[in-house]
Amino acid sequence: MPGNRTGGEAWITGESIRYLRSLEVVPLSQVSYRVFSPRDSEEMIDLQRKAYAMPRRAAVWFYEKDEVESLGAFSGDRLVSALDIISFRLRLWDRVWPAGGIAAVATHVEHRKQGHAANLTRLALQRMRERGMLVSVLHPFKRAFYRRYGWEHCVDLLHFAIPLSDLYDLDPKSGDSGVSRFERLRVPAEGPVDMSVPSRIYDACTGRYNCPNARDHEWKALARRLQQRIVEGDNVYAYAGFREDEPVSYAFYTIGPSDGPSVIRVMDGNAADARAWRDLLGFFSLHGEDAGTLDFYAAVDVPVRRIMPEAIRATLQPSLMFRVVDVESFLNGLIVQDGLGRTGEAAREFYLELTDPLCPWNDGVFHASLGEEGSAVRAERCKAGAASVSVDIAAFSQIASGYVTPGQAREMGRLTVRDAAALRALTRIFPGRVTFTADFY
Repeated sequence: MPGNRTGGEAWITGESIRYLRSLEVVPLSQVSYRVFSPRDSEEMIDLQRKAYAMPRRAAVWFYEKDEVESLGAFSGDRLVSALDIISFRLRLWDRVWPAGGIAAVATHVEHRKQGHAANLTRLALQRMRERGMLVSVLHPFKRAFYRRYGWEHCVDLLHFAIPLSDLYDLDPKSGDSGVSRFERLRVPAEGPVDMSVPSRIYDACTGRYNCPNARDHEWKALARRLQQRIVEGDNVYAYAGFREDEPVSYAFYTIGPSDGPSVIRVMDGNAADARAWRDLLGFFSLHGEDAGTLDFYAAVDVPVRRIMPEAIRATLQPSLMFRVVDVESFLNGLIVQDGLGRTGEAAREFYLELTDPLCPWNDGVFHASLGEEGSAVRAERCKAGAASVSVDIAAFSQIASGYVTPGQAREMGRLTVRDAAALRALTRIFPGRVTFTADFY
């Protein structure tokens, strides 16, 4: 982990301290901000237990992951506020990006409304940039709070709560041609859970989306979580569906009581195509004597509602917020997505004016040049230039995620365009794409 680590702690760099001084809400003479090792801190465990009403074991388990780094606000030696930066890789525009997830933002109640969470959030941006994280995501406790700091909504999920009685007609018949056969995956009480088959299916299913995790270390974390729940006595089920010996679906789920009949809750799962989804739903119908309802989240374009109109009761749930941490590096990591001439001639170069009051390295004008489809974007920050497109960091981040197109952002009044050819050029980089995530931060 980057930084000068001594005795389990890593102090914020001089550059970060100077940056924080320009943003302070409370006097630095009273509060110090630093990186610390959460697994060595009972104070952090206590803070998370109180803020999120979680058992101690759950908090301890979270900090067993090496990819977590914590920023804390300390009054003397006492921790008063903290947040976590989770290191992972995000899939976006056909490549994988180093990313930072913001999580576990919490402040002791007697220290709230004093600006600590705001200071830590601002400082986290500097820390992520120092560590080479070009983008960031989070699940907000309040969207308006993080929108002020440049994150913007980027993912919707469909939440299904389907009575199993509605699935009986989908019961897969093993004798039918092309129907999936299901095999139980190895989920031992001791030792690692085998994730090789689910990881293959996940990669195949999420490749067309923006914003899913590349899931490097996440499979190990999920295996540990499953194993923990088994040890705690939960009934954890793990199955994969195969079509002609090729894996096409998987699901990890539990069956447990709710306020009424038992519910199947899918912890993680996906299917490769409409037939695989139909067979997976039919497989769940076999639990009709064990539970009353199937509960799961999925991407907005899954074919479930086409397979069974009863599922129209699904609700749309807002999920991730997304932010670009380093605009210049991010632009230079992109490729041209779309061809010329589809909606008029696109500019070969344009000037993008970006407003980011929290990150001075992003605030200014960027010159971008584009080649043919599939070529790399070239961008650099410049001291001057007549801006052809202007946007703030939150709106730019939403465009960059693929959730909205530049044209849609313009229609909403969030993008100012002075040159139509420049708008078409920006659309060649960000033509829009369905977004999805199956992970929580």
